[in-house]
Amino acid sequence: MWMKECRQLKHIIVKEENGIDADEMEIFPNLKYIKIYGCIDLEYIFPISVARTLLSLESMEIHGCGQLKHIIKNEGEGATTTHISRKNEERRSRPYFQKLRVLRVSDCNELKCLFSLSNAAQLSQLEILSISKAAQLEQAFGYKNKDVSCNTDKTMLPNLSQLTLEMLPNFVDICRGLKVHAVKLRSMRVVECPKFDSIYRWSTQNPILT
Repeated sequence: MWMKECRQLKHIIVKEENGIDADEMEIFPNLKYIKIYGCIDLEYIFPISVARTLLSLESMEIHGCGQLKHIIKNEGEGATTTHISRKNEERRSRPYFQKLRVLRVSDCNELKCLFSLSNAAQLSQLEILSISKAAQLEQAFGYKNKDVSCNTDKTMLPNLSQLTLEMLPNFVDICRGLKVHAVKLRSMRVVECPKFDSIYRWSTQNPILT
């Protein structure tokens, strides 16, 4: 999927009032690559119901989306559902982005974090993470209420090998308060991130800071 300079686009997928629920069908099950450039009004990339169906996604690049507030938007928090089929219940509980290896984000100044902590725990295949020019970004993976009970002993980003952080004036940590176990990290580049000093709490085999 390639999208460039769709300047008035706010949502890629809109859930209609009486339309088909994304939990009822597989959307983009074979999609491997997403590149989005210059969609300045885009508010989020996918609702969580669609993110669960991206079983083959390997690479995501998002650049110049100035109004982007979420990569994954949680929907219907606090809502009650009278009937959920067993199949849909299984879909809602399964991991997503299981094959994501590359994530690059730049020039998205409304983002404060990329994913919630519970989302981050599912990025076991992520190898390359690059974040730049995001003025409000404080951490890559942030807490939400339901994340409090997450197992903080679980290894985060076990396959991360390349990390780039550039021009992030408010960036504090990958995930504040947790130790990142990036045991395969080979390359790290940190430029103009004045508040980021938590690299010393990381667990790596080959700590590199350039």
